[in-house]
Order: sequence, then structure tokens, then C-alpha cells
Amino acid sequence: MNQFDLSSNGFPVKKSFIYLIILAILFVGSTFTIVGPGQRGVVVRLGQVTGKVFNEGLNFKMPIVDSVVKMDVKVQRFDIQKSQAASKDGQSVFTTISVNYSLQPEKVDKIYQTLSKGYEYNVIYPAVNEAIKQSTAKYDAVEILQNRAEVGEMMRAILQERLTQHNINVVAVSVNNLEFSESFDNALEAKQTAVQQALKAKNDLERVKFEAEQKIQYAKAEAEAIRIQAESISKQGGENYVKLKAIEKWDGKLPMYSTSSDSGTFFNLPLNR
Repeated sequence: MNQFDLSSNGFPVKKSFIYLIILAILFVGSTFTIVGPGQRGVVVRLGQVTGKVFNEGLNFKMPIVDSVVKMDVKVQRFDIQKSQAASKDGQSVFTTISVNYSLQPEKVDKIYQTLSKGYEYNVIYPAVNEAIKQSTAKYDAVEILQNRAEVGEMMRAILQERLTQHNINVVAVSVNNLEFSESFDNALEAKQTAVQQALKAKNDLERVKFEAEQKIQYAKAEAEAIRIQAESISKQGGENYVKLKAIEKWDGKLPMYSTSSDSGTFFNLPLNR
């Protein structure tokens, strides 16, 4: 009754032997683990971090007593939307920022031991907010807009210093957006409008000055031409010279005059010779 036929040939096999095979397979399977690409395996033995870290690939461990926690060491991104801080001149600044970071592969056991897998909200989130506050407090609001890349680099340096203490590397920091209060935006727009109007007024004044200078120069040139012409006339015979020029311009036709509008009589005036 404790036997059954397992094979087509009818050889009897005990149930207990089958159980032993299954247990052996499970036992052998529990002696190794696979760590995927971009991961590290933290070995935990009976609830304690051993300090041993598995690299990518097939790794062997002690069955039953060892477990492996897999940690991602690839570059990851953490975003914060509209983190509020204050500028040097007291303006509210709302910063949207992205942080690219990675865990130090050889230190993942320390990270897991101290932070478990909650390192983003336990460490990175408050560190980013603090970096934003420290950086924006060093600039006036207008300077933040004008030196956006410099402010972002300062945030990266502050973050690197804080997160390195927790074995986390900062790869890059991107300031995606900066927003200010509505009153500041209105004041900035009014200032820009005033600057544009002042520039236009300056350009108009320069244009008027240029046009006036043109007229002065033209008048001077015309007066000089008249003076030169008068001197030339004086040197070449005065009145006789003027008569000669008039004769040179005459087209050879005598002028005709009417004695009355009703008589219809016309006569030519003779030319004195």
C-alpha cells in the first residue's frame, strides 16, 4: 500500500525517496543566487548584514541561513517639483529640479544597513531641499534668473558634499524651472517695459540729433556754395557777368505781350543789339 508505480516499466519507488529528491533540488537551488546587470547583492545572514556584497552574475551562498537583498547601482533620477525657498532679497522661489545619482557599488551593504531601501526619501529628498535653500539664499531673485547655471552648480556641490557621507554619488543636477511670486513677475515685467521705453527714447533723441546735425551741415554747405558763387561773379565782372549768363541761357525766342485782353493784338519786343 506504501508503494506505487512511477515508471512505465513498473519499477516501484517509495514516496519518501521522491520527497528526498524534491528536498535535494530545493536545497541545491537555495545555495546560489543571480544578481542582475547594474545590481549588487547584499548578503544577510539570519537577519544580520554580513558585509559581503555579490557582484553581477551567479553567486553561491549558504542555504537557508543566507538571503540576498539586491540593490540598484545604475544611475537613477530623483525629481522634486516646485520646492519653495527664499532669495537673498526675500523673494519666494519655486524650484523644479532633477538629480541624477548612483549608489557606490562597494558600499551598498552600508547603505542597506543604515537606510534600507528608503534612501531617496530619507536622505536625498531632504538634502536636495537644503541645497536649494542654501543656494538661492546667496542671490537676489534677478541674479538667480541671470545666473541659473551657476546656481545649479552650487546646488550640485552642496548635494555632493551631503550625499557622499551616505555613500551616494551625485552625477548631475538640472534646474528645470524657476518660478517666482506673481508680484515679482509683475514688477519684473514693469521694469523691462521701462527699460525698453527708455531705450526707445534714447534712440529717438539720437535720431533727432542726427537729423538736426544733417540740416546744419546742409545749411553750411549751401551758404558756402552761395559765398563761392558770389565771389566768382564778383571776380568775373559783376553785372556784365550776370547779363552774359542770362544770354547764354536764352533760347532765342522773343517774349510776346498782349496790350489788351479784348483786342487780340500781340507784338514782339525787339532785342536791343
